[in-house]
Amino acid sequence: MALSDRIKTIVDNSGLSIPKFAVAVGFKTPQAVRSLLNGTTRTLSYEALEKLTRYDPGLNPQWLKTGEGNMRLDNFQVERNIISQHDSNATIQGDGDTLLNIQCPEDAAVINLLRKEIDHLNSLLDEKERIIERLEKMNDKLLEMK
Repeated sequence: MALSDRIKTIVDNSGLSIPKFAVAVGFKTPQAVRSLLNGTTRTLSYEALEKLTRYDPGLNPQWLKTGEGNMRLDNFQVERNIISQHDSNATIQGDGDTLLNIQCPEDAAVINLLRKEIDHLNSLLDEKERIIERLEKMNDKLLEMK
């Protein structure tokens, strides 16, 4: 699979327009994405690779660079990538599915950061559920009025 096809797959999976995708990933301009998509840019720079894998830690960097292997990493590799982004000195051990031990100077800070992110995402999810409930009630009232 050509680099342009791999980038197209990632952009399509994001559900974002090219300009919004460029902003979300951290590219300077949408043209950088367009150049990858239309084949003008035929190789992926280290900087672009890093931005894409930070945007989606589940992307397999090897697949992204060469097209070889699976597009997605397994859960253990994703967790490793997220933690390594926060501390390049981290030593991570696991059984392939679960992290068993994280040894780095900032274990507690990384874990707290991840817990805060989970709490934040859960609060966003709760809010979305409340909005859906309100919309469903409004919809029921509108249907009753017919």
